[in-house]
Amino acid sequence: VSDEELRAFTTSFRESRGQLPWPVEEGTITERFGERVHPVFRTRTNNPGIDIAAPARSTVRTVHEGYVFAVQPLPGFGDVVMVNHGRYITIYGNLSEVYVSRGHVLNRGSVIGLSGDENSIRGEVLFFLIRDGSNNVNPETWIQRAPAP
Repeated sequence: VSDEELRAFTTSFRESRGQLPWPVEEGTITERFGERVHPVFRTRTNNPGIDIAAPARSTVRTVHEGYVFAVQPLPGFGDVVMVNHGRYITIYGNLSEVYVSRGHVLNRGSVIGLSGDENSIRGEVLFFLIRDGSNNVNPETWIQRAPAP
């Protein structure tokens, strides 16, 4: 992928804020982005992305054009696919199957794998994260309000 293509990915991704498709067709956000306080122990934890509950082994699609720069296990998030969109990065985690490898160039909607199942570390969910440069951002402000039917 050339520098010019990466600049185009960045511009197009930024202009898609609030309009990106959901990475799974049927899903409900069960863990939101950001800091959470445990109701009993008052401990604080940070979720760098969102968890989307979906039927086991749902098809996971990339939300924008880009290229796969890493596929690897990540502690607490299972197998993850990291997609570069220029300045932006999307991470799809807790995958039960991965269909892409490093270097694959993807279109918006390309199938990258299957969401978690009963054997996955986080259960029947997809972990989804967006980074803007070195900062994690709230994916809910980037994706459409509801998953496509």
